[in-house]
Amino acid sequence: MNYSTSFAATENPINESGNWLNGLADGDDWADVRTTSGRAIGTQDGTGGFDDSTAILTGTWGADQEAQGAAYINNPAGFAEVEIRLRSVISAGVNRGYEILFAWDGAYANIVRWNGPFGDFTVLNVTEFNGGAVALTTGDIVKATIVGGFMSAYVNDVLYMTVTDTTWSNGTPGIGFYNDGSSNDDFGFTDFSATDGVIEDAPETIWVVRSPAGW
Repeated sequence: MNYSTSFAATENPINESGNWLNGLADGDDWADVRTTSGRAIGTQDGTGGFDDSTAILTGTWGADQEAQGAAYINNPAGFAEVEIRLRSVISAGVNRGYEILFAWDGAYANIVRWNGPFGDFTVLNVTEFNGGAVALTTGDIVKATIVGGFMSAYVNDVLYMTVTDTTWSNGTPGIGFYNDGSSNDDFGFTDFSATDGVIEDAPETIWVVRSPAGW
């Protein structure tokens, strides 16, 4: 499957003709994602907590997934994250899957496994590259992939994190936001795309064979 959007409609929560499920509307315990002026933004009240604004795509997706979004950053005042979701499921009282997050100011980045119930999540032990985080600016492309149990996270096609986790084998891609002290209008995505036709550059063993003259 493939999906792409530039959030043309103004919706609260995001729906786009039934293509999205939301954290509050469908999960009860989390916040929704809304769209305005060609942007997707969160609806948290800015006081922290783990009710991240969350929206995931509907439909039946293959397990190997890639999703990406173009960040919108207007200098949030507090701690703010943009998030890509992979293999995610939302239903009443349940929000599970993988969250790939970048704090807007480069202070933090990680990959988190949401285990289902509210507040139940596991921060995964990622391998970091290129410093492990980056200060985002408007237009930066945040991308995440999962093939088998291997996940990778990129900004502008530069690799920043990898991790392996095999807990969740199905679900759909999506987006999310975390807000602690910011205005929701100051950070979000201006477009989003996802596919399950993924060929991942997963870790490989490279064998070097030398000729006798090379020993």
